[in-house]
Amino acid sequence: MPDTLPASPSSPQVSISPNAIPSQSPPVTTHYDLRSLELMHKFSTETYYSLSSDALDHRVWQTAMPRKALEFDFLLDGILSIASLHTAATKAPLEARSYIDTALEYQNRALTPFRHALNNISPANCDAIYAYSLITIASRIATPHLAIGDNEGPNMIENILHVFELLQGTTEISKMTRAWSSQSSFPTVGDYWAPAAKCLDSETEEAFSRLTAINNQKNSTLPEAHRITDEAIDLLRRCFCRYSTMKDPGSVVTWLAVVNRRFVDMLRGLEPLSLLILGHWGVLLGQLDGKIWWASNSGRALVTDILGVCGRGAVEYGDAWVWPKRELRL
Repeated sequence: MPDTLPASPSSPQVSISPNAIPSQSPPVTTHYDLRSLELMHKFSTETYYSLSSDALDHRVWQTAMPRKALEFDFLLDGILSIASLHTAATKAPLEARSYIDTALEYQNRALTPFRHALNNISPANCDAIYAYSLITIASRIATPHLAIGDNEGPNMIENILHVFELLQGTTEISKMTRAWSSQSSFPTVGDYWAPAAKCLDSETEEAFSRLTAINNQKNSTLPEAHRITDEAIDLLRRCFCRYSTMKDPGSVVTWLAVVNRRFVDMLRGLEPLSLLILGHWGVLLGQLDGKIWWASNSGRALVTDILGVCGRGAVEYGDAWVWPKRELRL
């Protein structure tokens, strides 16, 4: 770990004066500033609770992950970053700005060590990668509505695309599920999809049937595009099914971490069907509104952004957009 964490302008360094230490002891300087200590306290007393709805996972997030962060710098930076955003969410805009800046500093510093960990993934670092991935998704979802009034800030589509980019490679975790689950601190990673419901309410099932029908028609002569799109739809439906049982934020954000990178390329190109599927994920994200601080109004904001993009030309698949708009009251 680095000798010091960068201090924000409002974060004085904490040091222990040599005069306050017995003469036989060498002078000691702490490695953390007051802002960092404030944020770790915020995480371990409040923020951790917003990352899972499972009581067993709560203890892992509250105690095991801060301890694990002493081994992995990127996880420590992630924890401090989301705690800083959580603090910003409780402040007036002028005071919040300082905490948003601090969060962005931690996010930027975590990038290189996180990518290095992804390139060297193993059962030993899977917990840290898994935890950081969830933290990253939550942070990126939270940032646009916290930075409201900042005209240069990214919109929801840009933030989601950035999440996809950051998390490319995390699907490698699934290839070592058995080895990881035997060592993981998280009780719920063993058979992740086991709690999922078998079916959804009729309107939601109809919405997914429409997506499948559109894919069958649009990509009938493009087998690779059809396969990738069908996989994205199926994974999203599984996330809906798991959320209907678990009611947890993990079921919502998992889709961003496991979807095929070729599908992400389609999104980046603003391909209409991929945007429609992302809009359906926005409905699932909207389920967290009013329950999880970092998801406040995010589902509506995402679908509003997507409809704005689609509205630049002829809106395709208008009938299929009726359900997301109705669910989010748009």
